[in-house]
Amino acid sequence: MPDGWRPPEAIVEYADLHRLSNEQSFWCRQKNAELAKACGGQADEICWMFRQEYPATAQEAFQAGGHESFIRSDLVTAARQAIVPDQSTAPLVFGVDTARGGPDKTRIIDRQGRCAGYNVNVKLDTDDDMEIAGKLARLIDRHELDAVFIDVTGGTGKGAYDRLRERGYGRVVHGVNFGSSAAKDTEYANKRAEIWGELRDWLRDPGGADLPDDDELHAHLCAPGYGFDSLSRIQLEKKEAIRKRLGFSPDGGDALGSIDIHASH
Repeated sequence: MPDGWRPPEAIVEYADLHRLSNEQSFWCRQKNAELAKACGGQADEICWMFRQEYPATAQEAFQAGGHESFIRSDLVTAARQAIVPDQSTAPLVFGVDTARGGPDKTRIIDRQGRCAGYNVNVKLDTDDDMEIAGKLARLIDRHELDAVFIDVTGGTGKGAYDRLRERGYGRVVHGVNFGSSAAKDTEYANKRAEIWGELRDWLRDPGGADLPDDDELHAHLCAPGYGFDSLSRIQLEKKEAIRKRLGFSPDGGDALGSIDIHASH
């Protein structure tokens, strides 16, 4: 290692997160530069190939050829390690991603201010809307929720949404259509990409985000790759492609992302 060498900012952040020595940081930078050249990345930004070849966590090993995770694993690792101030006075809200059959699971997760997944972080092995509605009704009553956001894309989850409204929960229940147009339609190709973009921004917030020590949730958050459409807007990898590439659907990430970012502050 050359005398006086100082790592670039991205390497400093990576080294701090994974407790690397200065010598290890230098090796990391040199190896990353070599791999970045091979995959079209930047020498001073940790590239997908480095994360795949030298995964710091089990979740980074999921990154397969040519897929840069839209949400970087180190953001999730930092959130798993974070301890934020008490958030109990913030609104308590749920995000729900209902199963679409097959290996998919219905996922329910909470967010309260800068914390997520500590009050409720469950998966249900069912796509029955009435069963899901019943479970949600009990959770709403038990936790006195401020809002519940249900993914109703393509009609999935619509039955649970309608049933809850019939039962008098219309004040707190909101449907989210991942296939609709993005509010920031010059930046995101559709609502799904925008939802995940807001989730990534939440994890990046200087105030910090606090997630439970949950390997499966970590993998779900880091699963989607991304690209750009013909208008240079961010376009998320399709769920079918993720399932084929990794063998699972990122239900936990979709559930957490479905929560309106403004509702949890």
